[in-house]
Amino acid sequence: MAAPCGEIVTVQLGPFSNCLGAHWWNLQDAEISRQSHKRQQESEICSDVTYRQGVTLRGRQTYTPRLIAVDLKGGLSSLREEGFLYEDRDTTCATPAWTGNLSTHREEPQETSPLQAELRREKDLHRDMYQLLNCIMGIVHLSNHSSLFCPLTLSSCLGRRPGPPVALPHLLYDAESQYHSSAVLALTLDTLSAPYRTAPSRLPMVQLADALSFSGRKVSVGGACYDGGLLTPIPAGKLLPRRRLPAVYGGPALDLSVWLWGATQRGGERKLLPVSGSEGSHPLPPGTRPPSVLHTCSSASDTLQCYLQTVAPGAVSLASTLPAPCTLPPTFPQFFSPYVTRSGFTAETPLSEPSAVDSIPALAALQTGRALGPTLQALHKEVRGVDVRRWPSFLTAGVEEGQLEETLEELQRLAHCYTPEGDSD
Repeated sequence: MAAPCGEIVTVQLGPFSNCLGAHWWNLQDAEISRQSHKRQQESEICSDVTYRQGVTLRGRQTYTPRLIAVDLKGGLSSLREEGFLYEDRDTTCATPAWTGNLSTHREEPQETSPLQAELRREKDLHRDMYQLLNCIMGIVHLSNHSSLFCPLTLSSCLGRRPGPPVALPHLLYDAESQYHSSAVLALTLDTLSAPYRTAPSRLPMVQLADALSFSGRKVSVGGACYDGGLLTPIPAGKLLPRRRLPAVYGGPALDLSVWLWGATQRGGERKLLPVSGSEGSHPLPPGTRPPSVLHTCSSASDTLQCYLQTVAPGAVSLASTLPAPCTLPPTFPQFFSPYVTRSGFTAETPLSEPSAVDSIPALAALQTGRALGPTLQALHKEVRGVDVRRWPSFLTAGVEEGQLEETLEELQRLAHCYTPEGDSD
């Protein structure tokens, strides 16, 4: 890349994080392949932000992710202990230890006895409690040791009793499948991080973090839309609805009374133009007064900025638009409804012969507002009524009871920042 850009090191901790990371890196590879085929380098994603160039001991050029992956024992067993980056010059191909045919034996698993099934259910109850305690400790510690923290989940609640999964129009995903849920979150993360992965950077990461984390509000919320929404043509005489973006942080839909937006739109550069006579729009008859200010915008960036100001008057808006949509790799699940076309837009009627979706426009936003306050307060209330001594293994793991009390106090102070009383502090 000719233009300078920053460098980002990605850290993946745990099985689900690595599952999400697999989709994330496949999305990056698909973007690199699209740019190399179409030779569109200007105002596009700069892969040098997340990848690094190098040379092996054999002189082979490499382009590898800046990645630190940590998993449970056996979780990364499919990977080699040493990659080809560190191969010795004199390394030769290993000689097989035996020759001949390979025989495969299949054996049915033993049925679980009623006692073992009951013990497994009891263990699952303990696991939910441990996940809740780890959740609040993670929120507090990550907010204290980072410039900005945004939890991502497709569950409508972060407590022990998760609510129904987030409903995303025209995305028929299975919330119980990590393959599906991690793909949705990876697509959201890819859209949210696009502004500071361009060359030159349209919105540096430091600037975005400083803008969203004012007055000690280190935790932000995220929302995403993949069904067209803003990205479809606006018919003449029709207003754009003041709908909320589906949330992906474990709480209600993004509140319209916010302090600051950080929105990113990918794709739909031509489809978003509602001005009369523009490509992809429905022209207004001569002498007709535009039904809304959105119909007077001349570019996708102006339309997105105007929309954010319309749905959240008085909020500071940081809008970014990229002309190219999100390129989907072959490994991405095809969980789209029959209304979704190959380019990712929605049709008025179901397609007679649905084809594989290879790209999709996306709209994602980070938000700092009061929507997070009730979510943090609900977590504090749920853990406050729990006697941790009933789960001794949590304390024997190294967590002291006084440390948990301090975490709850910090969580309460953090929730106070997102209340009306916190505005005056």
